[in-house]
Amino acid sequence: MIKVIITILALAYSALATNSFIGNYKRAELFELTDDAVPVIRNTLPDEEFIELKTITNKGYFLYLPDGVVSLNNLKSINDVKIIDDNMRIISTLNYNAFEQEKFETKNASMTFEINGNVETFEKIIYSKSGYNIKIREDKNLHGRTQIKLRSYAREAIFLRTKLATDIHNHLGAPSISSNYANLYINGVFMGFYILMDFIKKS
Repeated sequence: MIKVIITILALAYSALATNSFIGNYKRAELFELTDDAVPVIRNTLPDEEFIELKTITNKGYFLYLPDGVVSLNNLKSINDVKIIDDNMRIISTLNYNAFEQEKFETKNASMTFEINGNVETFEKIIYSKSGYNIKIREDKNLHGRTQIKLRSYAREAIFLRTKLATDIHNHLGAPSISSNYANLYINGVFMGFYILMDFIKKS
């Protein structure tokens, strides 16, 4: 009987600790709403602009190794990789910088935001990349926010660094943005699991 009581108390305490981590700090309604559920964001662009977005997004990444530098024909093990010396000089002449990619922006986009079975529609948004920046137009807002950012953080495999950092800052009462998670679709194509963040205005 004592074990049962201890187990119940431990579970109650852990639930209490989970719900009160941020404490009395007031965050935007959007981030309080998405604490317990992952929303689905569906963006719709004209087909030609979606093609342009994909082209700009993928442009340059093939330049890490030019065609023909590495031969992977009949590859059975890593020792079978053959470097073709004639093309090695190409690598040093490539000028690729991930931070200087072309920018993409459209005002011809719309968005739906779905959470807990409720769907909100925004007919006019400004949609831009790099990353995905969304600005809601026509004097509407998404639970207190008119601008949000979606980031994939491909280099952060566990998807926790940003969330933990913002939650700890909020818990300490330090000036900070808020973050949570969202699933993103563009023109019906699943783009992945993203970190949903506040948009900081420099002014």
